[in-house]
Amino acid sequence: MELQYQTNIKGIIVFNGGSFGDFLKHVSLLSMDLAPVSKAVDNTIEFGNRTKSFKYQSKNLLLNHVPLLDSKFDIIENTHYYNDTLKKITKNIHYISYPDELNELVANRYYEEKVLKCSGTYNRTLDTIAQTLNIPKDKITHKLLLAYLIKSWKEQLKNFSLSDMQPYLINNLFDLNCLLNSIQSITKQQVCNEEQISKIWHHWYNKNKSYILQLQ
Repeated sequence: MELQYQTNIKGIIVFNGGSFGDFLKHVSLLSMDLAPVSKAVDNTIEFGNRTKSFKYQSKNLLLNHVPLLDSKFDIIENTHYYNDTLKKITKNIHYISYPDELNELVANRYYEEKVLKCSGTYNRTLDTIAQTLNIPKDKITHKLLLAYLIKSWKEQLKNFSLSDMQPYLINNLFDLNCLLNSIQSITKQQVCNEEQISKIWHHWYNKNKSYILQLQ
């Protein structure tokens, strides 16, 4: 498949949700000595303008066939969605992989730390479920919302595994040496700013240690 979308993107990370994909993108850009559009704040990654982000625009491209509004993004990007259209942007695509038995734990964590604590994420999730299941938003209970996340993420993970994307094992994020080696395969170059990446990784790991230990 020929590249159709002429952008500056050299690699894409696909993931279900949570901080994993944003963290991996952030340190990959840092490794290339580039300043990402996003910034690390405490335990999360924040974007300056959500609607201009590749994550937002790629959703419209892949699900609604809306062309990309911009051609300049971060060199390494990420998104929650995948189909073959993504290969028209770059062939260097990785997805974050984890065993099926961890899916409920990962979805629960996202639900507790992101959906319930961020009104924007909560409302966007309600909109998605209402549209997908064709039910009024006021009929969506917290139990239904969580069940939807668990089921849809499991289905997405299966679809990711059936694609020709390169799997990136989630455990590689939990070991600094594995992370540094993996960054090279994503960026296709030697790691820069290793000391700074190490500091960021230790901070991120310690913040999430109890959760990470459940995933290992």
